[in-house]
Amino acid sequence: MKFMGTIELKSELIGIIEDLDDESLLKAIYVMITHKPVPLRKGLNWEELPEALQKEIEEGLAQAENGEVVEHDEVMKKYQKWL
Repeated sequence: MKFMGTIELKSELIGIIEDLDDESLLKAIYVMITHKPVPLRKGLNWEELPEALQKEIEEGLAQAENGEVVEHDEVMKKYQKWL
């Protein structure tokens, strides 16, 4: 793989993202880039989310409240070899 500068890297990423049709993967990319949850579609409320997803969200929130989190810098160090 050749070294890519910022412009080439952005262009490559845009092309890859434009070709993606997998909504879950697109949402994961959105979260990684923005560090924000994917906005729910207008009109979607908590009760409409699948029960399994509600449980996962509640579990994640509880873990965060209990301090069961890994700092971003720590994760980046661990996975640096893949970046």
